[in-house]
Amino acid sequence: MANKNTKKEIDAYVHHYGHTILFLSTGTILSLIFLTPWAEQLQNTNLAFHMLLEHAGFVTSSIFLSYGVENLIKARKIVSKKQVYRYSRLISYILKLNVHGRLSVPLIIIIFGYWHIPENWVLVAQSTLMHDLMHLSFIIAGIFFYIDIKSVSKHELFFHTFLAMGAMVVTGIILIYIPNNIFIIYPLQQHHDAGIIMSFSHPLIFGLLLIYIISYVLQQEPKSVTLNSTCNRCGEISKHIQITGKEERYLLCVKCKNKVNLIPFIKNHKL
Repeated sequence: MANKNTKKEIDAYVHHYGHTILFLSTGTILSLIFLTPWAEQLQNTNLAFHMLLEHAGFVTSSIFLSYGVENLIKARKIVSKKQVYRYSRLISYILKLNVHGRLSVPLIIIIFGYWHIPENWVLVAQSTLMHDLMHLSFIIAGIFFYIDIKSVSKHELFFHTFLAMGAMVVTGIILIYIPNNIFIIYPLQQHHDAGIIMSFSHPLIFGLLLIYIISYVLQQEPKSVTLNSTCNRCGEISKHIQITGKEERYLLCVKCKNKVNLIPFIKNHKL
């Protein structure tokens, strides 16, 4: 029995930190790719690359890094137990504040809208400082995307993604039929090419796939959540769900699958 429990603990440890390392590595690599001289040169000569791939790359890398760093914090690998508690309180407050995405969605719209104003786009091309600020703002947008993923339901996440993809299609149609190059550092033909990619690359299908992958990997929420509590096995502040069988009732940690007897747990925690 002891060996079986040890194996479960090892499997849970490998699974948890395997995800953490994978997301941290992927996020770091994505960020570094779009900071290379090759990417810097391409973004100044190709509107589609700059408007689509680079922006999406920084947002995606930020989401991955947010997930990895949060896992390290919860596992108390980079902060103390007291700091983990403070972090949990802060995140709990932010998630309550972001009901239905009322905080994250407007901020994401503001960030994307601001940098797609043609005059601001020209400033980015002319100023290294403005370009760095744009990168930083898209990283912040990625953090808000991560908050949105954690705080809204899957139906709301689908709706938010649908709106984003819809805005992408509308922008693409405008770029296709626009008579003059509004982003003056790029020729008119590149406006049309970028518009075609944005409008006819099936953004809705991409959005549905993105919802499925991100919500499955990052949320992993059970159907019936009882409460958040510190697991006495893995030590994480994780969701515990109530399992009711024919002969027993217990709480189950969704991270390491540790069973907690329900009766003494109720005496020590107010459910």
